[in-house]
Amino acid sequence: MVRWCCLVAVVAFACSSSERRFSSSEQNGGAGGLAGLNGESGRATGGSGGVTAGSGPVGSEAGEAGADAAAGAAGTDGGGGAAGSDTGDGDAGMAGSNDVATCADCRIGAVCVGKGSRNPANPCEICDVSRARDSYSPNTGANCGSGASECSAQDTCDERAVCQTNDVVSGTHCTGGACQAGVCKTSPFDCIAPTPPLAGLPSQVYGATGTPAAASGGTIADGRYTPKRVDLYNQSAVGIDVRTFEFKAGFVQAALRYFNVSNGVAYIPEVQFAGTFSASASSLKFDLERCDPNYDLSIPNLSYTATANGMVTYETLNDGTIVVTSYLRE
Repeated sequence: MVRWCCLVAVVAFACSSSERRFSSSEQNGGAGGLAGLNGESGRATGGSGGVTAGSGPVGSEAGEAGADAAAGAAGTDGGGGAAGSDTGDGDAGMAGSNDVATCADCRIGAVCVGKGSRNPANPCEICDVSRARDSYSPNTGANCGSGASECSAQDTCDERAVCQTNDVVSGTHCTGGACQAGVCKTSPFDCIAPTPPLAGLPSQVYGATGTPAAASGGTIADGRYTPKRVDLYNQSAVGIDVRTFEFKAGFVQAALRYFNVSNGVAYIPEVQFAGTFSASASSLKFDLERCDPNYDLSIPNLSYTATANGMVTYETLNDGTIVVTSYLRE
């Protein structure tokens, strides 16, 4: 019995002693729990329990109250701990901060992006919470790039989040020239002083059998094109148009003359043209002004194949004759 009484007395003395010392880790606490940074919960340690709770700037949640000088656990999402239940001189807990963890819009990488905000690196991407919260979404149809001009509409974003030009068709007339790749360019050719190669019937004109090779298109290089050979398939035509061209940066000047095939006589004077052209697939398309209004003639769209030093054009006449003209580029 004496032994039990002594033990109780020792415990009571220890609990009531004013000389109790706390460890260094315990002294760092206080009434408020130490809040974690970047979304980690802090937990208070030691101290006699302060009365002022710490608080986080976003989504703060009070921690549990500490018991008997033990500080409460920190609130989640950067919240401060609550005051300890005991009184004393403990300091308030440190406030946590973590805006990204509580982001109500798009959380992209380590950044909270507001709803409707564009990607600063790509105006064709936007925070659209209805489609994605962890990445940008295509800003389809939004304006981007260059504004509208005489040769181009406003550039807009496509469904792949790529800014697309909305240029008018190359060759479209504009002030002082024609549109080329969205820019109005001045033509080097006009009907005031046209200078295309002379249109003459080449010495090599042949009747051909079978079927000519199919047109394959290709890039038309700038230069002056003069016919060097004409092959006539399914020949029944009496005469043919002989043409020459000069191509330059989307512009063209041309000459035309109609010849009798059998005797090589020209039926009309040479007629000249100036304007624009475009090559699409295997077709050459022309938009030309006729420089001599006395003759109601034009140059039709022609199937073609570009070659290393020229081109080959294909034309089917109303009588079934297929005219294949081989040109040399100068």
